[in-house]
Amino acid sequence: MGLLMERHSCKPPRVKITNMGGAVGFAALLVLALGCGDSGSDGAGGAGTGGSGSGGAAECAAAEPTEILADVVADHLAISGETLVFIDRTQGEPFPSGAQGGAIRAISTDGQDDRILYTAPADHLLLSIRVTADAVYFLEDTYAGPGSDDVALSHVPLAGGSSVLVGSLDLALDPQGNSLMAIESDAAYVNMGMDGLVRVALPGGAVSTITAEHVLNNADVVGDDIFYSAAPAIGEQILTRISKSATDGTGTPLLDDDCSTGLATSNGIFCKVVDAAQASLVRYELDGSGPTTLVDLGRLQDFPPSVVASDDANVYLAASDLPSLAGHPISRVPAAGGGKTAVACDRHQFTFTMAPYPTNSGRREQFVLGTTDLFWIEQRTESGPIGLYRIAK
Repeated sequence: MGLLMERHSCKPPRVKITNMGGAVGFAALLVLALGCGDSGSDGAGGAGTGGSGSGGAAECAAAEPTEILADVVADHLAISGETLVFIDRTQGEPFPSGAQGGAIRAISTDGQDDRILYTAPADHLLLSIRVTADAVYFLEDTYAGPGSDDVALSHVPLAGGSSVLVGSLDLALDPQGNSLMAIESDAAYVNMGMDGLVRVALPGGAVSTITAEHVLNNADVVGDDIFYSAAPAIGEQILTRISKSATDGTGTPLLDDDCSTGLATSNGIFCKVVDAAQASLVRYELDGSGPTTLVDLGRLQDFPPSVVASDDANVYLAASDLPSLAGHPISRVPAAGGGKTAVACDRHQFTFTMAPYPTNSGRREQFVLGTTDLFWIEQRTESGPIGLYRIAK
């Protein structure tokens, strides 16, 4: 096992749920999943926007983001070429929990060609999406009566057209969030939460269990392996690795504590660790060896940021605070190590769950990287509208 560190772990609270006759009912309050904010060398807020209360952080200097869409209830952001795709939670027929079933909505990165690709019918609830060059694959919960929830995998052309059912997974909805991890030419990889990780053959739809371990929200496909947060016991999380071709397997534990939810990429595993109330961004090798410290992230009391996205050259950090608090930057750090640079200043809430919608599985699904730009979904003010933004990365 990799280095096991006894350090503070900042994890969002779980959404309260109730069982409503086989369909999942969610609490009737807005649940704000509190992450860890930022007050490193790039500052706690833009000039004139107010700081985080750290008292000594430098002012943030970065270009102003472009708002692509305003006042949209959205999650699960994805990109294919110059097209952004997300789930619009204001669309769709009612689901038994009280939520709208949702719609798959697409818009060009310059804000043009806004369109609906698929709208969930009655008793269907969109859960997660992934895109390819020409299609949007989606997970959908279907409800046909008490005890009859099922999750199905389908796809719809990115250019528009009828949806195609790949197949039923014969597995029930996990209220903490079922998610599509990756779509490849011959298989889709799905995190089914308490039912583990499954592989769905494409185009046939045959389902194979990769592991039956209880898996939490974070799961990344990197090369031939899947890195995921396993939950072997209540209150325990371990970053674990397994071959994506495994069947009924058990993963190899790598890291726990702060790095149990680390982001695995081809450059390594990136995570925020906190030692003596001071946070740092570290990188582990994919075998769990290390770590290498990349940059100081500031004091715990100043809400240091977490990793939200990565590309070949950099990792991107963001905080997720209550919108009523002062904003924090989105920052960029070279994957090989180096200084922290502000990409956008005075940002607010990225991770939010509005009942009765299913909890989104973390701030990572609110960010996506294009060839030249970073895109994200953000709520700027408490109880205010949610917008879609872009800025040069």
